[in-house]
Amino acid sequence: MLAAQPSQAQFYVSGSAGYLQFRDNSASTPIGTVTGEYNPGFAINGAAGYKFGFGLRLEGELGYARTSPDKIKVNGQTVATVGGGDTNLFTGTANAFYDIKTGTSLTPYLGGGIGFVHGDSSDATVAGVRVNGGSGTDFLWLVEAGVSIAVTDRLSVVPAYRYMQISNSQNGFDDDSAHLFKIGLRYSF
Repeated sequence: MLAAQPSQAQFYVSGSAGYLQFRDNSASTPIGTVTGEYNPGFAINGAAGYKFGFGLRLEGELGYARTSPDKIKVNGQTVATVGGGDTNLFTGTANAFYDIKTGTSLTPYLGGGIGFVHGDSSDATVAGVRVNGGSGTDFLWLVEAGVSIAVTDRLSVVPAYRYMQISNSQNGFDDDSAHLFKIGLRYSF
C-alpha cells in the first residue's frame, strides 16, 4: 500500500546519452546553393522534474553535445572538406511531457521544450584556409517522443527520439536542426 504507484505524483531525475545528427545547412548565394554537412556527434543530458498523477511531467534539463562540420558543397558538388571546427553545445531547457497510460510496464510519451543553446566552435581548415571559430547563444526548441519501460516501480529505461531546432540563421543560412536518438534512465522518488 505504501509503494509508489504509477499514477501518483512524484519527483524524478533522469539522464540520457545518444547519437546526434545535425541536418545539412544550406544558403542561396550568387554562385549557387552552398551546403554544409556535419559529422555524426553525441549528446548527454540530465534532468530533474515532477510527474503529476494525471500524466503531465514538467522538468528542467541541462545538456552537452558535440558535433563537427564534414564538407562544403556547391550545387551538390563537394568543393572542400573541413578539418577541425568541433562545436561544443551547452543546452538548458524547460520541458513538458505527457505520459500515455497503458496499464502495462510500457508508457509512451510525447512533449517538447524551449530554452537556449550556447555553441562554441574551434578553428577549422576549409580547402587549406584557416577559418576562425566563434561562439554564440541562441534560442532552442524541441519535440520528443519515447517510451518509458518500467524496470521497477521507481526505475525506468527510456529510449526516445528528439528533434531540435536552433534559431541561429545568419548570412542567408537556414536555422540549424538536429535529430537525437537517445536512451536514458529515469528514477522516481
